[in-house]
Formats: sequence, structure tokens, C-alpha cells
Amino acid sequence: MSRPALVIWQDSSEWGGVDVLVQRLSAFLLAAEFPHKVVQAHGSRLWEELAPEVRAPPDEAAAWLAEAEVVLLPSIAKMRSLTLMRQEFGGARVIGWVVQPTDVLTAFFPFASKVLPLIGLRSSWAFRRLFPRHFRTVEQAFRRLMEGQGLLFMDGATRRQFDDLFPALSKVEAPLLPIPSPLGTGVAGSPGEADGVLRIGYLGRVDDMKWSALGSLISATLAPLAQQRTIRLVAVAEGSRMADLRSACDRAGIELDERGFLPNAEARHLLAGGTDVILAMGTAALDLAACGKPVIIIDPVLRRSAPPQRLFRFLHEAEEFCLGEFRDAPSYVPGLRSFADCLAMVGSPDLPERAARYVRECHDPDRIFERLLRLLEQSSAKAGALKQDMLAIDRSFRKLSPRYRRSVRRSSAAGPSISSS
Repeated sequence: MSRPALVIWQDSSEWGGVDVLVQRLSAFLLAAEFPHKVVQAHGSRLWEELAPEVRAPPDEAAAWLAEAEVVLLPSIAKMRSLTLMRQEFGGARVIGWVVQPTDVLTAFFPFASKVLPLIGLRSSWAFRRLFPRHFRTVEQAFRRLMEGQGLLFMDGATRRQFDDLFPALSKVEAPLLPIPSPLGTGVAGSPGEADGVLRIGYLGRVDDMKWSALGSLISATLAPLAQQRTIRLVAVAEGSRMADLRSACDRAGIELDERGFLPNAEARHLLAGGTDVILAMGTAALDLAACGKPVIIIDPVLRRSAPPQRLFRFLHEAEEFCLGEFRDAPSYVPGLRSFADCLAMVGSPDLPERAARYVRECHDPDRIFERLLRLLEQSSAKAGALKQDMLAIDRSFRKLSPRYRRSVRRSSAAGPSISSS
């Protein structure tokens, strides 16, 4: 491949929504004959999904980054990558995507991953008081990115929750660029409820974040419902909380049809044709709604003691492309109706078309990726300047966290020091 106009720095360790985003973007760029490389580790699921000619393992990324015109960080948390900090960028411009507000907190602030389950997002202001100098360093880095048109937000909820943390940046404009989804082509109808069974589908990982939404829904909402009717949960899922899912369904008297991981097209076909309604958030919600399935959005929470979700909405009722938001955020916008009222609407004949039309109009991949290319052209944020900000944040972070200092020393033993610029 010739000199890459774009280098996408992903380098992920497990398959998730951002990996799906990168795979779809790369396929679009290949079809458009747009030269690019994707930095990703050997042997990962994303590595296998990418076309061979665009793969770039991290240890070979330096040559491509030195020649790139633009560097895309599909998740802004990549700014904390030690491997990325060691790179030289030439004159490349840069643009970053904020696809989850907690990425900013957990990646950029010490102890956040341990503290947030105790205090929740409503108390995120505490990080401004606990680490004022470090907070200013992070805030200034984001300000420079935003002023250079180098920062994008996945949806309105992500921007609102970013502004909750950085109120001084709330007036700085940054585009919303929603997550794309392949457009559906129609599927076999749902099995209906002739046998009295309510078939609920779930697609996605079952990790801590998603379990905070799904687990409380099972115990607070589905368990009482399962005393009145048979519920079968068809779960195309894998993750660290699968054992909790099995136990919760067993206690609630819910039949669990566990399918593990399936390729995207196979998962869509199975759930679209074999369930009555879908529970999901993020990319998974889009993929099923595109097939004409009614999708109820479930919202996660960080604070362990938070009450369960009481109000819900269908995906096609989303505002500002929101695919789920944290319930304990100060700017959280609750759903519209109870779960029971959502279920009562599932048989509505216009619901499948409303779901599919929403995805066509708001999450069309071609339109989103074409807009992304325009935004890449408009960005004036420099990757070299971002590297200096990344290093400044890292030095500040190390002063605050002894455990992080030890991990940096171990990592630096395997490569050049990141403390030099």
C-alpha cells in the first residue's frame, strides 16, 4: 500500500464496540480506495477481521505514523497508550473520538476506576478538587484538541457528561458523530407469543458496565414478570460477568438460552428472527434495530448502590444519537415509560419500520464515514502537539500514583523512555 493518508490507532486487547467501528470504517475506506493503516495487535479478533493490506502491528507502526497525514484515535482513551507516546508523528494532524464518557475519567484520573463505583458520576467534580493541578493539565489538553477541531463525541449524552466533568469547556464547540450501523434488509418475523413465551434478546459483552444495566433489570423488573409468564432470554454474549447472568436468571426463574459469541451477521439473524424484543445499548442496539427489531435501551450505572432503572425508551426514540447513558450522571435524561408499557407496545405494527427508519436516517455508515473524512480534513490539531500533552499528562499521573509509576518502569524496560519528547 502507498503512503497512508490516515493511520487509525486502535491496538485493542479485546473485541468491543470500538473494534466493530474500526472494522466498518476500514471496510468503507478500502471500498473508497482511501489509503490507510490500522494499528492493531497480532492475533486479536479485530486483526482477523481486517483486510491484510491495512494491518499494522504496533512494533511496525513508527514508519506509517511518520508518513501519515492524519492520525485517528477511535477512542480518546488511546491518548494514555504508552506505546503511542513513544511514537514520532512527523507533521500529521490528529482527531480523537470520545465514545464513552467514563473513558475520560478512568483513563486520565488516578484511582477513578476504584472510586467511581463508590461515588458515581454525580460526584465526578471531586476529581477537580482532589487533583487540581493534574485536572488543569488534562483540561488544557482537551481544550487544545477542541480548538483545533480535533475532538468528536459519539452522542449528546457523552458530550453532556464530558461537560459535567469539564464545565469550562462546555462552550467550546465539538461535533457529534454518531456510531454507524449496517442498514438492515429485513428479517423473518418474530416468533410471536402463541406459546405464551416472551422471548427477549440480548447482544453484547457482559462486563461490569453492561452488567450494571442488565443485572438490575433482571432482578428488579424481569424477575417479578417471570412469576406471571414464561420468559426466555436469548443471550448472544460473552464476558467476565456471564456467571452472574446465569445465577441471576436461575434465581429469577428465567430460561437462559446462552449462545456465546457469534459473528455479527449470524447474531443479527438469530436474534432478529427468534425474539420478540431486544435489550441492548451501544452498537448492538443499532445492529438489531436496523433489522426492524424493537430495541429497548438499558442504561448502565457506575455507583454500585444506585437504584435500578425505572423508565425506558426504544432506540428509535433516542435524541442526539444516544445509545444509552449512565444513570448516575448529573445530566442523565431518564426514559419515557415503564418496562411494562414498553412491552405493551411491542406488538404495534409500525414499530419495526420505525426502528429500521431511525437507523437509516441517523446511523447510515456511508454518510457518517463521509462526514468523518470531511472532519479529518478540517482538523488543524497536530499530533506532535498532542504527544507533548500526552507526555505532560503521563508525568502528572505518575506523580500521583505509585502503582502506575511501577507499571511504567516495567513497560519502559521493553522500549524507549516515554519521558523524553
